[in-house]
Formats: sequence, structure tokens, C-alpha cells
Amino acid sequence: MNTREKEIKLGWMIVSGILGFVLLLSLLSVLMPLLIGLPPTISSFVRFGLTLGLCWMVYQGRGWARFVLVALLLLTALTSFLGAGVGGLLSTILITLGVLYLLGGLGLFAIPAVNRYFEYAAQQ
Repeated sequence: MNTREKEIKLGWMIVSGILGFVLLLSLLSVLMPLLIGLPPTISSFVRFGLTLGLCWMVYQGRGWARFVLVALLLLTALTSFLGAGVGGLLSTILITLGVLYLLGGLGLFAIPAVNRYFEYAAQQ
């Protein structure tokens, strides 16, 4: 395996990890009401479906979907940081999630191996 193939594989692993994280958190938003005894809302299912579709488009190398997902991740990070003013454990959780969303959003554009993967995926 040459260097370019290794870089593409590393980019694929990073992208898969970021997309998996995004999908996991979206799925948790559907399951969380069930865990506390409330029915899930239709909007949580719609949001999960849209997130799943967007992540699939990013995985396939669609540039527009990558841009939209990064914008949403950065907006979600900002929202988490703004909501962290409540204090206590919730504040720590929101800051941690905000940092993870921020790193995920930046990682989809700033890591060279990820860019190589997207170049490769766009050609497929």
C-alpha cells in the first residue's frame, strides 16, 4: 500500500468516526425521551432521518453536504457553548459536546488525510 492509499484510508477512518459521532448523538436525541418515559417526537425522527441522509452524502464525497454538515456542527458547537452558562454538570457536558462538535467540524476540512479521502470519494 503506497502513501496516498494510506492517507486515503486514514481520512476514511477519521470521516467515519466523525459521522458515527454525529449519528450517535442524533440517535440519542430520539432515544432519550424513551429512557425517561416520554414518547419521542416526530421532529426527532425527522431530524435523525435528515442527519442520516446528510451523513451519507458526506460519506460519498458530496462537497455541498460536507459544507452543510460543517456549518451545522459549528453552529451546534456555538449553541452548546452558549448554553453552558447554567453551571454544574450540565455545563461541563455542554462544553465537552461543544468541543467535540467544533473538532468534528474543523476536522472535516482541516485534516489533509480527510481532504484526500474526499477527493477520492468524489471521483467514485
